[in-house]
Amino acid sequence: QTPTEIRTLEQARAVIQQLLERLSQLERQQAEMQRKLEELQRQLEELQVTPEEEEEALLEELLQPEVPAESENVRSAVTRGNLAFNPDVAVVGDFAANFGDTSPWLGLRRHNTWNRHIELAFNQRISPEAKAVVKWAFGTHGHYHPDEGVYEVHEHLELEEGYVQFDRLFDRLVLRIGRERLPFMKYNLLDGHELPFVTRPISVARFFGDHGLIDDGLRIGWLLPTRTYLSLEAGVYNGRNGVAFSGLQSNKRLLMGRLHGYSAWDEGNQEIDWNLGFLHGPNSAGSTTNIYTLDATYQRFKTQFDRSIASAGLLYGHVGGAKGDKDRWGWYLHLAKRWDRYRMKELGLLVESADSAAPEITDRYDMYSLYYTWHRTHRVRFRLQFSHLDPDQGKDQDMFFFQTTYVMGTHPPVSYTHLRAHETSLHLV
Repeated sequence: QTPTEIRTLEQARAVIQQLLERLSQLERQQAEMQRKLEELQRQLEELQVTPEEEEEALLEELLQPEVPAESENVRSAVTRGNLAFNPDVAVVGDFAANFGDTSPWLGLRRHNTWNRHIELAFNQRISPEAKAVVKWAFGTHGHYHPDEGVYEVHEHLELEEGYVQFDRLFDRLVLRIGRERLPFMKYNLLDGHELPFVTRPISVARFFGDHGLIDDGLRIGWLLPTRTYLSLEAGVYNGRNGVAFSGLQSNKRLLMGRLHGYSAWDEGNQEIDWNLGFLHGPNSAGSTTNIYTLDATYQRFKTQFDRSIASAGLLYGHVGGAKGDKDRWGWYLHLAKRWDRYRMKELGLLVESADSAAPEITDRYDMYSLYYTWHRTHRVRFRLQFSHLDPDQGKDQDMFFFQTTYVMGTHPPVSYTHLRAHETSLHLV
């Protein structure tokens, strides 16, 4: 072979070698793509749902559209024209029935059904720094006067809450002015339709009434510069309660202090929310009452929809009167288990005991309740509850409740398990 032929053969071998290497590279790429396709196919198979699950998911999307709990969009505060006059609106209904004992001690007049609570709520961010909330409620409330043997029923429409909250004027500070549910305890903070059981805990109801402690005044909150959520709050109110306090008669003020904390750990699978509260104000005996409260709620999440809940609260009242000071106690323990993504089923037990914070009432109630709750959607909830009441005076009473709660409009879901503190903001709950 001539030198020219030799060079040509070497060049041909080099080209063939390059082609073989390229072919080998393409084969490796093809194998990698095939592996990725198989992995994607496996993931798709895992994500596939049965026709029944798919139907439930579609039904939930139709009956439970995702809506904001409240309008936090700053643009809504500066929008011109008709949109500026369209706040978020909700109507909430709470329908209850008792098929057991009448129990005047708990404000149950007879074996009947009644619209216990109908709420019309408005809320909107009215400026970049503030939002406003107004809630009107039609309620049925019963009051039994054991000394007179008289039972009174009140059905009326009232302003339940109406306040403006400035939460972006100053860093870490919130100012709320108007009428509100005082937030010193979780089960006073919640409306009746938001409670996880039919009846408000008797420790709260006997200290402040079945409707809870609602008052007109001013509250300021400061988010402490700590690694976990911790806020310190103080408020001044009129003392319009009528059970523990009677500021409207004495023209003296009710003072409130609160330390509120929230912590989560185990990658958010465990959390605790707690409150330490203090109340001081005039009472109906012409003296003063001091009330100290402590409550905490612990949740453990197996999944978002499968959780275990434990909640406890303690109230101590030092009640002044013409015959000397008296100590009053109340406590509750609540244990619950929730499961089922689409029905949010919950089984719970509530054990409680309480004196009354009213100076002239000295008896004590013990009570336990067992309940079962299920949701058709977030906006329709059903509950069955059995309660046994053991008062100091009178006979033991057994009550069988059925409750239906429904929501129309942009109200947050009827659920007490998402009252978490937000570490990144200070919208006081």
